[in-house]
Amino acid sequence: MTESRFELRNVTKKFGKTIALEEASLSVTGKSIIGLVGKNGSGKTTLLRQITGLYLPTSGECNTFGVSTAKLGPKELSRIGAVQQDDVFLEWMKVSQLLGYVSHFYESWDKDLEQHLLDTLELNEDKRVGALSPGNKQKLSMIIATCHHPSLLLLDEPLSDLDPIARQTVLTSLLDQFRSDDVTIVISSHMLPELERIADRVVFLDRGRITVDEELDALKEQYAEWVVTQEEGNLPREFREEFVITAEGDARRARLFVSDSPGLADRFASHYSAQVETRPVNLEKIFAMLGRRDMH
Repeated sequence: MTESRFELRNVTKKFGKTIALEEASLSVTGKSIIGLVGKNGSGKTTLLRQITGLYLPTSGECNTFGVSTAKLGPKELSRIGAVQQDDVFLEWMKVSQLLGYVSHFYESWDKDLEQHLLDTLELNEDKRVGALSPGNKQKLSMIIATCHHPSLLLLDEPLSDLDPIARQTVLTSLLDQFRSDDVTIVISSHMLPELERIADRVVFLDRGRITVDEELDALKEQYAEWVVTQEEGNLPREFREEFVITAEGDARRARLFVSDSPGLADRFASHYSAQVETRPVNLEKIFAMLGRRDMH
């Protein structure tokens, strides 16, 4: 039986009158890389902190490794790795001293992996932590979160302060770990092209609600961009079909973002006596268009 990594059941989290999560349900079992996507303030960080027990639900239930997050102990917590947006370190220590200190909390700490990541990420272990740049602090967070081979790795904007080369290096390291370990990785990120490279499942959050929870490939098959051409110039000013999410253009040529299905483009083309070129869309485009739709 595949182990449950975590499960939220109708979780609502309030801070005073502010609702950060609303009736959120999400279940994750087995090995997977999940992309957590949403605008600023949509509830991504709150959701991740529910999983570790840093926040507890106002209502609903959250379990990690089958244990209520209110009762997580050393056995469960030692199986979790996390990178927070606001990680706080002992800044007077050198990198090597901090890693040595943290390693004593984990029986499974991998010194060979630690050295490999220090070398790969080009992080100077003799430098004082307080003197590190924001990008190098993110690299340090990644090393601390991964060297004990966690079963659940939660990453909150782990790429935001990294330069493009460092981002690719971190992504490659994550993929290497995913291939070698039995690990579930949840990544909250606005770097959607990078996220699309590695995620196999995507969860969209909007104003505290989970609006999409799909396998990435299945999600991309549900949407398409159509370039519609009508030589006589008889295209309407507005397309009223329910599957049309956004449209722009003129009477001769229009660009539509649609909820697609087999045969739909052919029927649409026949109805308007037009030519329809279907183009695939990436995760960034899907997120932008769904966000625009949800505003209406």
